[in-house]
Amino acid sequence: MFVQLISRRRAMLMSGASALGLLAACSDTTGPIRHTPSEPKLSSLPAAPSAATLVTCCNNIVFRRDTVGQIRIASVNADGTGLVKFGASGSDPSWSPDHSKIVFASGSGIRIMNADGSGIRGLTDVQGDRQPSVTPDGQKVVLVQDAAKQSDIVSVNLDGSNRQVLLRTPTAAETSPRYSPDGKKLAYMRTRKNATELVVWDLATNVHTVVAAPVNRFGSESWSPDSKRLAFSVGFFDTTCGIAIVDANGANRKNFPSGLPGCFHPTWSPDGTELAFATRSNGLFRGKVDVASPPTRITLAPNVTDQTPVWQ
Repeated sequence: MFVQLISRRRAMLMSGASALGLLAACSDTTGPIRHTPSEPKLSSLPAAPSAATLVTCCNNIVFRRDTVGQIRIASVNADGTGLVKFGASGSDPSWSPDHSKIVFASGSGIRIMNADGSGIRGLTDVQGDRQPSVTPDGQKVVLVQDAAKQSDIVSVNLDGSNRQVLLRTPTAAETSPRYSPDGKKLAYMRTRKNATELVVWDLATNVHTVVAAPVNRFGSESWSPDSKRLAFSVGFFDTTCGIAIVDANGANRKNFPSGLPGCFHPTWSPDGTELAFATRSNGLFRGKVDVASPPTRITLAPNVTDQTPVWQ
């Protein structure tokens, strides 16, 4: 009986120690993002799920659909099936890394909802907040704050708390902030004296590198799933395809071989082999990144314009 009692007490102690170890392992030790106006500094964030994981769970695209008198958020499978038109009115939609949430801009701030369109709630109530995206660790939203003659990059927790300025330059407007999937870099567009350039901010070294110029300030850039390349909008969305691809260090720039006129707003597929993109009036398409081949139509509807797709 005494032996059994000792054995039970040992088992209880071991169970308590295991629980304490589990709590320690699950604690979030990542500190808050800090910003010094004269020399902004960010820490790298945990990476998003791998491309292989995303392929099996998340092969669909969220986008903005404009109809007469309405701007709505919608989603569609990458093969063009399963179109869903959400009741939410807004623009600039983007997936959370696990595809469980959609963030988007409304006229009065940033909103977030479940992937099925339910549970809409406000994250910010600042008019002029736009272009939101969720950080790779799924804990924050990075966005653009528009003010008089100025656009800054800010972040906010996923519950709407802890609003912080990440980048503010008195002589430039920063827009379209996008973290790389590995959490080590932040790409954004910087406009100075009516010229816009694509910049990559290395969070470890605090170095800001211009990787492409000029670019279209009304477009957007997208990271490849391996964080090695960027697709971005160039030109004026006119008769030529306004998409190019460049390495994260600015090397190996090339045009995207879609063969379609007026294409813009590129977004990478989860496996990194294709881009989906918008066209001026012909819906959304997808096409191979490194192989010249006819693109595949994803959406087309009368009297609507589909824009700002986000696939990954």
